Amino acid sequence: MAATADSGLPVAITTTGACSGGGSGSASITMNSASGTCTIRYKQPGDLNVLAALQQTETTAAEKAAQSIAVTVPAPTTAVYRVTFSVAATASSGLRVVVSAAGACAGGGSNGALVKITMTSSSGACTVHFNQPGNANYAAAAEVTSDTAAQPATQSITVKRSAPASAPFNATFKIAAKASSGLPVAVTTTGVCSGGGSTTGGNVLITMTGAAGTCTVHYNQAGTANYLAATEVSSDTTAQPAAQSIRVTTSAPGSAT
Repeated sequence: MAATADSGLPVAITTTGACSGGGSGSASITMNSASGTCTIRYKQPGDLNVLAALQQTETTAAEKAAQSIAVTVPAPTTAVYRVTFSVAATASSGLRVVVSAAGACAGGGSNGALVKITMTSSSGACTVHFNQPGNANYAAAAEVTSDTAAQPATQSITVKRSAPASAPFNATFKIAAKASSGLPVAVTTTGVCSGGGSTTGGNVLITMTGAAGTCTVHYNQAGTANYLAATEVSSDTTAQPAAQSIRVTTSAPGSAT
């Protein structure tokens, strides 16, 4: 603000109400409230030669300040089922940004730091919403959103109890496996053996049906809506003839005539 008196004497500028500042001849005025009225007064009290000038006043209505949101840690463009990622944002006002999630994810918060979001589906979109609702001095910021495409998660199979390298005809052995997804692993056999079933870590029985050739045990997890099929794991057991023994049921006498 600035003002002059036709006498050339300096004009005193003062403020009351929703603002502060002042000076002589010119002044910078700062609004310190978002409501009420800022009143600016211009005075020149005169001197020995000039009478006091008629005071001039101006009023300015206080309004809430605008603010904006800047995303500092964005969400990824894609994320797989059950993965957790972090996001963060700041408001130009310094107020905390409220983060919420909708669609194929859950999570959120307003802790002023990293906020965790977890994917709850393997399809659709996860929409992260960033909001700052404002307060007595700041108007609500325009919402910022971002979308993350959901994808199925990968999985792998770990054999917890392995098939032997070799086994004789008619022998039975146990195997066990688990999938990283927690889904049951399907066990099947080909070659000179039979048996199989479904396991989440428990034992499955395999029986050798031949004395030559190879028994192959196959481990598979076909996947679901949320998990891709696991890469098959297999193991080979070499078949061998079974050992046998003789039991004498009627013995020869120790001596005879």
